[in-house]
Amino acid sequence: MLRYFCLLLTVICLAVPGHCLAQSVTVKINYNWYGEAIDTGEQLGPVKWSFAGSLSDGGRVQDSYEGRAGRLSEAGGSQEKLGGPRWQVAGPHQLRRVINWPNSSTIITVTVQGTSCDARVEAHLKPGKTFFLFRSISSGGMRAYRNVRYSVIDCTIG
Repeated sequence: MLRYFCLLLTVICLAVPGHCLAQSVTVKINYNWYGEAIDTGEQLGPVKWSFAGSLSDGGRVQDSYEGRAGRLSEAGGSQEKLGGPRWQVAGPHQLRRVINWPNSSTIITVTVQGTSCDARVEAHLKPGKTFFLFRSISSGGMRAYRNVRYSVIDCTIG
């Protein structure tokens, strides 16, 4: 697994050499979230999310996120070693960020291609679950949703 991380970091460094002088590379993703609130039937979205993951030499990954729905927002982040519960190597040119929720997992897969990247964001229900349970930006509490989908706006290496 560390071999794939080193290969991925090397590919990025060769494609964007100036970013590797500091021994760190950041991938930024902007995407929208849409869903239907089960309690009201209201169609929600887009909730605009910005996500950044910084890969450092030695396998440390630090990420940050911000979500905006109108005037409301939420922000946070995490840090861990690659291969932990949140960040995994999915292949020679891919990293995967897993966000676990009570009823589902949100999976962000980043594929590096030369000096650019592509991202895919997906929500998967856990076995036996029939609805998604996410933290609401407006209330801060958990809320049930169905028909959840994401659309990626852009992915950049910076």
